[in-house]
Parts: sequence; structure tokens; C-alpha cells
Amino acid sequence: MAAAGAPSPVLLVGSPLLGGGMWEPVAALLRGAGRQVRVIPAPGAPVARPRDVPEVLARTLAAIPRDVPVVLVVHSNAGNLVPGIVCEREVLAAVFVDAVVPAASGTSAVAPLVLVEQLAPLADDAGLLPPWSRWFPDDAIGELGLEPAVLDELRRQEPRVPLSYLTDAFHVPSGWRESVPCAYVAFGTTYAREQRLAASLGWPVVVLDGRHLHPLVAPDEVAAAISSTLDALLPSSSA
Repeated sequence: MAAAGAPSPVLLVGSPLLGGGMWEPVAALLRGAGRQVRVIPAPGAPVARPRDVPEVLARTLAAIPRDVPVVLVVHSNAGNLVPGIVCEREVLAAVFVDAVVPAASGTSAVAPLVLVEQLAPLADDAGLLPPWSRWFPDDAIGELGLEPAVLDELRRQEPRVPLSYLTDAFHVPSGWRESVPCAYVAFGTTYAREQRLAASLGWPVVVLDGRHLHPLVAPDEVAAAISSTLDALLPSSSA
């Protein structure tokens, strides 16, 4: 149980396709600014191969305490986990960072059909895709602006994902959007549809000039954007 008056922990949740290591530079800056931060999954070890969203959700919930209110900050495909976490844990706020925003209720696709169709030819005979950073040409990865050592570490942690994970759809409990204040932090226009959706829902939206892995390129800028967004969503004593 958190001490009375203590700020709630900020949980930086990494994409099942990339892992928590992407968050570690931002986490260090947020800790230095006095925030209580945890990274999920813990960075450093290779990420477990995801089978489906319920399995990834169960693994994520196991790392989140039941008796402590938390703040979620999710990147990329980890956005799909937010409704399930909101329904199972006490969540004070959720910040989607260049992330998928699931449907309001019913079922939601793990990945857009256009991406699935693009990736399907890359699957091997066992149905496994290459790691995420191998989905794209080398020049496209180069445009992300990562230092070689950072890219090497990212690739060390990436799992190989079954194509079936991306073709799946998962159940979304109704009412999750109304039960927690949300915001969106975007890098460029990769998630332009999600930016428009967030704005239409009245969420605060911040757009930084960067690419999808901007937390590894400019962690100071990303940490500042997350901090200001949390300050806008929550009372100063909450996170």
C-alpha cells in the first residue's frame, strides 16, 4: 500500500513487440524529477513472445499491484492493454504515447489490416515474423535516428511475433474511456488517426517532431511532454 500522500507510481508499459527497454532513458529522467517510476516489462531481458492480447494482459497485470493506484503511460501496441488494465486495477490516468487506441467497446483489432497484409509475406513456415526492426528496410530504420549501440540493444530484446498475434481481435470492456482521464502524446504523423480520435474525445494531445522511437532519440523531450501531460490530467499530489 502506498504511503498516505505519496505520489502514485507511473508505469511505463512497453509494446509487446519491443519491450520495456525502450522506456529506460525516459524512466531515468522521470525518476530524477522526483516521480516514482516502474518499467513494464523490466528492461534488459529478452521479451517473451506474445501469443495473444489476453496472455500479454495477464502477464502485465501480474506486474501491477492491486492495492496501489497507478498511472499508465503506454507506447505503441501496448495501447491495446489499457482497457483490460483499467478494469482490473485502480488507474488514475492513462497517457497513450504514439500508441494504438482500442475501440470503446466490443472487439478491437490488434493491428490494422493494411499492416497485416504488408507483413504476411515475411512470416516463415511456422508463422513467425522477423523481429519488429526487421519489418522495414534498413534505410527506414536508419531514419529513426538511433545510435548503433541503441539499435543493437533494441534488437537484442525484440521477440519474434507470430503473424496470428497481429491478425487477432480482442474483447474490449465497455466504459473504459469514461472511467479514466486520458491523453495522447504523438511523434509526427505515424498515428495521425489516433491523434484525431483523441482530439475528438476531448483528450489533451501533444505532438512532438520525431519518429516512433523518439523516447530513445530525445528522452528529455519525451519525459518533459509526459510530465506536463500528467500535470494537466492529475492533481499535483497524484503522480
